[in-house]
Amino acid sequence: MDKSVPALILFFALAAAGQDARTAALTGVVTDPAGAVVTGAKVTVVNTATRFTSEGLTNETGRYFIPYLAPGPYELRIEAPGFTSHLRTDIQLRAGDFPRIDVQLELGAVTESVTVSGAVPLLQTETATTTATLQNQVFMRIPVMQSRAFNILTYLPGVNATGFLAYNAIGQRNRSMGYSVDGVSAKEPVRGAATHHTETVLTTMDAIEEVRVLTTGLPAEFGRIGSGMIVAVMKSGTNQLHGSLEDRYFNRYLLHRRYFDRLPQSPVGYHQLTATLSGPVVLPRIYNGRDRSFFLLGWYRHHEKASETEITQVPTEAMLNGDFSFGGLGYPIFDPFTTRQVNGSWVRDPFPNNRIPVSLFDPVARNFLNQNPWHRPNQPGFVEAGGPRENFVAVTRYRAYRTRLDTKFDQQLSPTHKFFVRYSHNFHWLWSNRGNIAYAWELLNPAAVPTPTDMGNFAFSDTWTISPTTINEFRIGATRRIFTRRPDSYGQNWAERLGIPNTPPETFPQFNNLGWAVNPGGFAKSVAEEISLANNFTRIIGRHTLKAGWELARSRFNNVDEDRPSGIYNMGGTDFPFRPATGNGFAAFLLGAVQSAQFTRNYATWLPRWWTH
Repeated sequence: MDKSVPALILFFALAAAGQDARTAALTGVVTDPAGAVVTGAKVTVVNTATRFTSEGLTNETGRYFIPYLAPGPYELRIEAPGFTSHLRTDIQLRAGDFPRIDVQLELGAVTESVTVSGAVPLLQTETATTTATLQNQVFMRIPVMQSRAFNILTYLPGVNATGFLAYNAIGQRNRSMGYSVDGVSAKEPVRGAATHHTETVLTTMDAIEEVRVLTTGLPAEFGRIGSGMIVAVMKSGTNQLHGSLEDRYFNRYLLHRRYFDRLPQSPVGYHQLTATLSGPVVLPRIYNGRDRSFFLLGWYRHHEKASETEITQVPTEAMLNGDFSFGGLGYPIFDPFTTRQVNGSWVRDPFPNNRIPVSLFDPVARNFLNQNPWHRPNQPGFVEAGGPRENFVAVTRYRAYRTRLDTKFDQQLSPTHKFFVRYSHNFHWLWSNRGNIAYAWELLNPAAVPTPTDMGNFAFSDTWTISPTTINEFRIGATRRIFTRRPDSYGQNWAERLGIPNTPPETFPQFNNLGWAVNPGGFAKSVAEEISLANNFTRIIGRHTLKAGWELARSRFNNVDEDRPSGIYNMGGTDFPFRPATGNGFAAFLLGAVQSAQFTRNYATWLPRWWTH
């Protein structure tokens, strides 16, 4: 499917048009002591950490407007002939901030200056967007499991947790929330849920400058977002060399056993390594990038091993030999192959003493049991009419590896032209046998199949101040996610090897209603990607700011899922027709009594593609 709708959407807004959710902007009016506006005053905004400079002039209404400022500390200088120079320091800007700072100049020489120190006004009247922000200093001080900054999003008003790593804004669906890093969408374009650890690119927490959540009144550039927007902004390097190294570790000796736990604390190991390095690009005797070129490197490694002692049930030796008496407690089982009508009613013959002769075992069941698929009981447990319960205890295991890598480069070509480029990569690998300890044959354990997930995200942004009243920003983004699941049984022709003829070789056959489901699953792979281009053009006209922009995104999702080509077999038939509390699914399996079967064969992959304008 390839569907393209050629359309171009231009969005316009007044006053707050120049605001970008991932950057900040400054605006205001410059007047003289009499209150008259000052035209042509030079406005210089300097990031005091990087010395990146943005310049502008006041227009005929005395208004200045400086957009696309990266979050950080700033100072504002305004100069005009016949007036003293005005310097405003200690301006801390966050992503999405759009404060209005009006300045009244004093008469005097330009060489004289007046310095004012003050914070950004809390009430920002230039925008109607409702937002909440978490800065790096905040979530670095709060203990956050697995270094996920999003774990504390629920502290923000309007954000609710709907499950494991799932959030929504003001009651909307989780998957309808947008999520961007440095202005580029960073979630899987088809099924991605915002902040999900395998469906979105999660950056290293130490490398995040701040996270901002927009709940209502979203700016026009987020037109394809259904509800709420999570905006993450990466740090940039500064003129000072900064680095961090952290290791979080704990084991079972640091965990307290719960009061009512009967079993000892199971082994557990947890390592979380984080490292960041940022600063100016300096190559001795070759290049000095101070005030111009900066880099950031972030690395995260999560290594987790956990285990739990679990109790479950496994087939007894008697069951494997056809004995379903269970000490006289077992449900009566009947021979499905003796079904017939007597006096207008369907009847079946019961097996004497609830025992199936081994000679009646189906060849497929016999071949399957020869593989020793289940563990043998290691504790007495107890017996119910349907079979044994809690007769096996073992330790389940879980292993997970997660790696994140972040790189960012910022460059100021001139006070009117700057750009940055960033790449983030996540790798997630999971293996587990939790809840499936009954299987001695690991081939049957669907949770024991490693499921690696690779996801990368690229962002490029170029900001050019063409004139004091004209600014252009161009942005390129790309996201790609690859998920793979390949069980060891894939392509081994197990259905034929067990005795089921004329079946495809891809997957292990699935047997249901045994009491112990046999479903190791099949091969699956999906590749989701999105490439986007965006351009925002800002023009100051008198008292107003006009912003026009477009965004073009190409998305596709390639998916193959070979889950059931070798068949699903639902066992049954050892019950007495229309009589409850009879029959046993495992007995039906031994007899080869299949009530229904299903085959699904995928002859083509699923490859939807679409454009978003």
